[in-house]
Amino acid sequence: SADTDADGMDDAWEVANGLDPQIDDAGDDPDGDGLTNLQEQGYGTNPQQADPDGDGLADDEEIALGTDPFDADSDDDGLNDFAEAATYGTDPLLSDTDDDGLSDRWEVDAGLDPLIGTGDDGAFGDPDADNLNNLQEFGYGTDPRDADTDGDGMPDGWEVSGGLDPRADDAAGDPDGDGLANLQEHGYGTGPQGADTDGDGLPDDWEVSGGLDPRAD
Repeated sequence: SADTDADGMDDAWEVANGLDPQIDDAGDDPDGDGLTNLQEQGYGTNPQQADPDGDGLADDEEIALGTDPFDADSDDDGLNDFAEAATYGTDPLLSDTDDDGLSDRWEVDAGLDPLIGTGDDGAFGDPDADNLNNLQEFGYGTDPRDADTDGDGMPDGWEVSGGLDPRADDAAGDPDGDGLANLQEHGYGTGPQGADTDGDGLPDDWEVSGGLDPRAD
């Protein structure tokens, strides 16, 4: 390829990027990103744009980190590269920096520490004591720091074990048709999916209304 000014940069590339192919400007840095024009050509970046992906990191910083200067979120975890590198201290090339099965973005949003993979911040922690560990909360889309994500009076763990949706207010529902609403079932310790929790042939609501124990045959 032609290089009229013998500065190591192809004429066509210089023209396409707003440089002068007749002047040796290999060492210049018109966008002030810490990379010379010659380096920008080598890395395939734009010598006129310091931060083409708009993530807050200049091209030279992205090159040093190994991130993609054209992709604001190199690891596709929902946190942009600048936030990972400068704010949270997470690895912008790993979607799960602490390798606990929980994505960095989810941990940040949930108030967990994306740099700690054990204890309350790890996969098997249960900071809200709702009997769902963080990995389960991640899977169900519930809040690991709120024992009752949907605010319906029933803990997330109880709803999941009872086949209910911990993200929807279903306190008044009665899926087993036994006359007890889900919230009542929770209070009495009966199962919301079985009309006769103790299997004694007597429906839960009938036992409750008669002063009997619906959990004992």
